[in-house]
Amino acid sequence: MRDIQHWWLARMIETPRPLQEKMTLFWHGHFATSYRGIQDSYHMFQQNRLFRSHAVGNVKALSHGIIRDPAMLRYLNNDRTRNALTGSSSSSRRAAAAWTTRCSSPCWR
Repeated sequence: MRDIQHWWLARMIETPRPLQEKMTLFWHGHFATSYRGIQDSYHMFQQNRLFRSHAVGNVKALSHGIIRDPAMLRYLNNDRTRNALTGSSSSSRRAAAAWTTRCSSPCWR
């Protein structure tokens, strides 16, 4: 994991697209997952790529991607929160409620 941290720090310093890296860091902080809760550096790297690909793009597309992101699913304990009757998970609802309702309606316009 330390290698990924060093790589990302170097990328933030040396990038020709500083806004993209700043927004990647913003989304990383907003959708608060951690290596401690996930313990899979590849999934954290993939999540970083997701944030970067949507950094200054459509928030709806990012939200759609994050609820399917393996790191986020593990962070939300998706593998342990299955409904016994339906087999479905509430992680999508929890993610939507926790992270997309933080701003008031004018920020979505």
